Amino acid sequence: MIPAYIRRSRTRLPGTWPYLAMRGKLEEGEGVASMRNVLGPAGNAAGRAPGRFTLNTDGVRHPAENVMTVATLLIGLLAFVTGFIVRAHMIASWAGAIGFLGGLYTQYISATTAQRSLIIVGIVASFVGVALGIYHGGFVPGP
Repeated sequence: MIPAYIRRSRTRLPGTWPYLAMRGKLEEGEGVASMRNVLGPAGNAAGRAPGRFTLNTDGVRHPAENVMTVATLLIGLLAFVTGFIVRAHMIASWAGAIGFLGGLYTQYISATTAQRSLIIVGIVASFVGVALGIYHGGFVPGP
């Protein structure tokens, strides 16, 4: 049975799912079942054990990018935590500025989505840390 929204669809180009379904060339549920390999765990598809964390999701080693990703995340977390401590405003400001600018460069050269996800967390934490550090006193030691 073909759903009504497909029967009324104007998009019936040859080779598309609605076209093939209307011509009876697809079995019931065949269009959805073919996506099973895409929705499966990525670890099994790449030959890794499921649940193992890696930044090299493309199967190629990226040691420099991985180090810069972890450094961005750690500096961002340092800036975020010290941003809430008024007396540590100088550390928060400098760590946040370095983490933000370094994170932007790391994002530019990153190779995988896993790296980019952690980099964004580090950039946002750096931004919040530098904003709080500037609010509490800025880049220079205060009285």
